[in-house]
Amino acid sequence: MSNRRFRLAAVLRVRRAQEDEARAELLRANLRLRAAREDRERTALRYRTLPASPGPVPRAVFVREQAASFLAASSVTAADQQVARAATDATGAFAAWSRAAQRVEALERLAQRRLEEALADEARAEASAVDDLVTARWTAEALVTGARRERVS
Repeated sequence: MSNRRFRLAAVLRVRRAQEDEARAELLRANLRLRAAREDRERTALRYRTLPASPGPVPRAVFVREQAASFLAASSVTAADQQVARAATDATGAFAAWSRAAQRVEALERLAQRRLEEALADEARAEASAVDDLVTARWTAEALVTGARRERVS
């Protein structure tokens, strides 16, 4: 096998490290998105299960229940916004990982192509060496055969 080194090996290592970091950031972004969705569900459940007094109530109770409903609704809206931000972050992280993976893939294809070229060069050199050996052997045999003919004649 070829002892030639891929000249962009250091770049490939850096790109792989960048891809690993992008993959880790994508994982973190997806975890944040999942947590935001779960938080939104808990907040929405609290909003839906707020106690409401049946029938007519004193004004103070009505105002307190309305304030609690307003705060719960605001919490749901804030949770929705947090989910939207987390989804945007996750989308961005996926795009960054995808770009990093494409850069690694391009360098890996280039490295593979260089390896195949090196192997083909070695195969050609080996075939040439074998041809030279066969030619030298044939020439040697021809000289020996020619010398025998001269002795016989």
